[in-house]
Amino acid sequence: MKGTTGFLTGYYMPQWSFIDNTLLKVGVGQFLAGDVGTRVDLSKQFKSGVIAGAYASFTNLSSEEFGEGSFTKGFYVSIPFDIMTVKPSANRANFNWQPITRDGGQMLGRKYELFSVTDARSPWLQRPSQVE
Repeated sequence: MKGTTGFLTGYYMPQWSFIDNTLLKVGVGQFLAGDVGTRVDLSKQFKSGVIAGAYASFTNLSSEEFGEGSFTKGFYVSIPFDIMTVKPSANRANFNWQPITRDGGQMLGRKYELFSVTDARSPWLQRPSQVE
C-alpha cells in the first residue's frame, strides 16, 4: 500500500504565569491512512525536567470506518536521564501510551522532530532552571 503523508505544525509556548512551561502543538495535514485532520498536543514541563503531555487526532474518518473511539488519543512522559545521575545528560527516556492503535489519525513514527533538533536555540527539552 502506497500513500502520501504531510503535516504543518505550529508551536506555541504561552508566557503567562498560571501556565508556565507549557507547550501547545497544533498540526494539520494528511495522516498515514490518507485521512485528513488535525492533531492537538499539550505538554507541561516540571522543574525536575520531566515532561508530561496528552494528544488527540481528529480526522475526516467516520466512527464506522475508524471503529471504537473514533479518534486517536494518548499521553506520554519524558524523563531526563540526568535526574537519576550526577552527570549532566541531554538524553531522555520516553514513554508513550496510546489505547487504540488503529489506522485513523496515525502519524509517521519519527526518531527526530525539527522542534527537538533545534532545541538549543529555543530550549524546551532542558530543565526550566537551566533555561532561565
